[in-house]
Amino acid sequence: MNLTWIIVLNENVRLITSACPDPSVITPYGCTDLIMMFVLNQNVRIITCECPDPSVILPYGCTGCQYNYIECYGDNDFDLAEMFKKLSQTLEPEQKHFHRFKFSNTNVTEIKANTFMDIVFSQIEISYTNLVHIHPDAFMYTYNTTDTLYIKNNPQLEPDTIYDVMSRFTNATFIEDYHNAKFTMMPANAFSNSKQSKLKRLHIWSSETTIGSHAINRLYSLRDIMFGAPVNHIMANAFTIDRPSNDSLDINLNYCWLNETSFEPGSLTGINRPTAIYMGNQHTNIVYLS
Repeated sequence: MNLTWIIVLNENVRLITSACPDPSVITPYGCTDLIMMFVLNQNVRIITCECPDPSVILPYGCTGCQYNYIECYGDNDFDLAEMFKKLSQTLEPEQKHFHRFKFSNTNVTEIKANTFMDIVFSQIEISYTNLVHIHPDAFMYTYNTTDTLYIKNNPQLEPDTIYDVMSRFTNATFIEDYHNAKFTMMPANAFSNSKQSKLKRLHIWSSETTIGSHAINRLYSLRDIMFGAPVNHIMANAFTIDRPSNDSLDINLNYCWLNETSFEPGSLTGINRPTAIYMGNQHTNIVYLS
C-alpha cells in the first residue's frame, strides 16, 4: 500500500512516494491506496482514493468511488473543460465518480457545454466565483448522479440558464440557491422536469422578488421549500403541484417582504398535499389574507 503525491509546478512533475499509514487507520474510512494530486499553477486540488471492496459498500447502497473530491480555487484563468478532458482520458471508468466538486475560482467566467465529460459527482458546490454563464449542457453525465447542489455567492452569474441547469439534476435531493445577486425572479415553470422526482429540499435565497406561476409543479417529492428576502410577489398557482400526495410540504416564507397585495388570487391553491406555510418575521405587516 503506497501513498503517492503528484505535484505539478509549471509543467514540472515531481513524484514523491512513501508508505501509507497503518491500514487499520484508513481502511474504516473506505480508503486503500491514496493518491493526492496538487496542480498548483492552476490552483486545482484533486484528492482521490481507490474504491473500497464492493462487498463492503454495496449493502449501504453505494457504488463507485464515494470518497474523492476536486476543488478549483484561486484567481488564475484556465480552461476547465480541457482539464476535465485530460482527467477523463487518464482515469479508469471506475475512478470517474468523485464525491464532491467545489468551484471557487474568481477568474474563470464560464462553464462551457460538456465541461465535465464523463466525470460525475455526488455533490457540487459553485461558490464565491465571478462566473457569468453556466451552459445548460455543462454537467451532462453528472446530471443523473449528483444528489446535492449548492450555487452560492456568485455576484456576476447571469440567471438566464440557471433554473434550466438546476432543474436538470434528476438525482438531486437538495438544491440551494443562495446570495446570487442577479437572480431576481423564480420564473414560471422553473422546475417542470417530471424526472426530477427525488428533490425533497429546495432553498431559494438570492435576490428573487417574484415567485412565478407553476414554479414547482413537477417536484412531486418536495417536502421543504424555503425562500428568503426580498420576495414580495407570489403569482397565481405558484405552489401548484400536479400530482397529489399524502406527504406534507413546508413552505417557508419567513423574513420576506410580503403584505396583503403580494399574493395574486390562487397563489396558494393547487398544492395537493398537507401543507404548512410559515410567514413570520416579515419586513412588512400582513394584516389579513383573503
